Amino acid sequence: MIQLSDEDVRAAERDFVLDFRLQGDEIETGILAHEENGEGYFLLMAQPPAQISQGDIVPREYLFVVDVSGSMNGAPIETVKDLMEELIISLRPNERFNVLLFESAVSALTLEQSLLATEDNLVRALQVFDQNMGYGGTRLVQALEAAYDLPASPGYSRTLVVITDGHIQAGAEVSALINANLDQGNVFAMGIGTHVSQQTIERIARAGRGEPVFVDTNERAAPQARRLLTMIESPLLTDVRLEFDGVNAFELEPSVIPDVFAERPVIVTGRYVPGTGGRAILSGRSAGREQVYELGFTAQASRNPAIKRLWARERLTSWMDGRIDGRLPRDVEGRVEEIVEHSLEYQVLSPWTAFVAVDEVVRTDGQAERVEQPAPRRAEPRSGGLGFTPLPTVIQLAPVLASLHPGAVDQGPERIFKSIDEPDGRLVLVLGEVDEFLDHASRYWINQWSASHVVGNIHSYAQLLDVLERHPNRGNGPWKELVIISHASEWKGLSLPVFLGGEIASPLALSSSIETGRLDPLGIEVIDGESRIRIEGCGVGRRADLLESIARLFGPQTLANIYAYPGLVAYSEGADGRLFREDVPYISSIVQSNLAIESKVDELTKIMTREYGVMGWGQWMHKLYPVNVEMVLEGSATGYRDADRLARTHSPVRQQLAELGLDVSSLDWAITPGNHREPSRLVGTGYIVVVRPELQFED
Repeated sequence: MIQLSDEDVRAAERDFVLDFRLQGDEIETGILAHEENGEGYFLLMAQPPAQISQGDIVPREYLFVVDVSGSMNGAPIETVKDLMEELIISLRPNERFNVLLFESAVSALTLEQSLLATEDNLVRALQVFDQNMGYGGTRLVQALEAAYDLPASPGYSRTLVVITDGHIQAGAEVSALINANLDQGNVFAMGIGTHVSQQTIERIARAGRGEPVFVDTNERAAPQARRLLTMIESPLLTDVRLEFDGVNAFELEPSVIPDVFAERPVIVTGRYVPGTGGRAILSGRSAGREQVYELGFTAQASRNPAIKRLWARERLTSWMDGRIDGRLPRDVEGRVEEIVEHSLEYQVLSPWTAFVAVDEVVRTDGQAERVEQPAPRRAEPRSGGLGFTPLPTVIQLAPVLASLHPGAVDQGPERIFKSIDEPDGRLVLVLGEVDEFLDHASRYWINQWSASHVVGNIHSYAQLLDVLERHPNRGNGPWKELVIISHASEWKGLSLPVFLGGEIASPLALSSSIETGRLDPLGIEVIDGESRIRIEGCGVGRRADLLESIARLFGPQTLANIYAYPGLVAYSEGADGRLFREDVPYISSIVQSNLAIESKVDELTKIMTREYGVMGWGQWMHKLYPVNVEMVLEGSATGYRDADRLARTHSPVRQQLAELGLDVSSLDWAITPGNHREPSRLVGTGYIVVVRPELQFED
């Protein structure tokens, strides 16, 4: 019996957590059952012993599933290396490991049986990061599928360690995949970075029946890595199976049973048909021996009512994470209604229900005082910038959207190339006049690679091609890796003209320059099918046509190897002088009237909160960018009656708006009559609403 002391009686007014360990020398199992209104609920546990020896530990196999997208460059990857080294060194000579890297594609250290934990293999594993830092997307589903498909090592406890900053494609399908394969590999998750997506990491951890681990600063890397090491270093019971004899059990959570670790017991909740008696049989392998535990159902009505609610809460979490069928509640017809009914029946909270207690007794005297309570937010760098370029105040639609300077030829200032002793085919190109964003970006990449890898003072696409053709660091073959940094937006692309003195180039203008021979794409001797190109420009990754037009500069062989993050890019500097690069998510939409702005902001903010959570980013903010599109009309305005119809049916309007990623129907159209001095105009207006995190350096 556990009771509160008289001094601690006020603790009953608050929630508290009771931690305990069993003191036995072996794995202890137990089952509690509860029957109510003809329904049966049970809770089965397998608890690790108080003390373990090396002989109790099942042989281990670690699969490191690591995000190597651009946002993981630098400190995050160094933390991964330190964690891997500490884990692998702790392995016995007969134990194994493997490394899987994921971005747009998935690669592995070996596709055969995992490697033995030798010093040579450890060195090989650490080197793979230097050779495979990617620039593509972040497809965790494919990485996990590849991990589960790798040949298993019989008799080993396989553990997948997913390490990422959390800005990855990891929705309900990830939860369902992990949940369905708990018997094929234990899954633990570590989130790295100051803006890690906490919601994503926690969802992965819940699916793997483990705790999430977060590393938000370099100072916390070592203790958090040790915490993860403690959680996963001691598997005690593997190949765990749960069967029932004489009991009709169903709706188990989880439906597949993971391994028992020294720091992680196995807990299973479920339902059963009462009145049949019977037993549960839990079995598995421990240190080479088969272990079997038999547990009888001895339910007593209303003795353990909390078990019913524990099962109900786990079931609700499975629905919310999509663990059952790989789909979120709103994507399944009738699922939201099912959740509401479940929530009300079992008295557990859901996003669509709330329980409010109303008490009419006045328990305090005096006036209420408002107290401002600051919300916690993660530490952020103190200075920095976003490479975001909004649309111009007025967009003039014309037969040619972006005019080129007649006969313009690049004569820019003489460039001094810095060369390294061993050209390695990597280069960072900084486009445009240097400001805080480009300055932080340049210094960040100088720290990552070296000063000889970074070239600035590039002010046009023609100059960009010239640098890539003539730079000595290319070595003896085509470029291997390029990072191109520029102010940009999803509507205008890179803030760069085709030639010096020209206007900012649209995809149409860029393509036209290539087709007319004014720009010559690079040859295969400069860029080939193995070259990888990352565009560091805000929003460019959202427009496939923007990326395709830029890729055409480098030749058709580059289309599959060019990538841009579909969000905002921020470079910043901390108070200690350290430089950071961050991918910042955002969402945008267009409204026709300022009356619709508030509701649109609320709608977009809810979407961002649902997708990314709130803890990692502090709070959401919104920005407004007015859109004002004009086109000169021929003749008198009296010949045009319906502005909306004119905009919809006039193909030059549709085509040129499409160049900006805009749609005719998203703007409010009107016709302004002209006079003897000014022509009549077709005018489209609206507001672009952008919701994104508030960054500290903007305060």
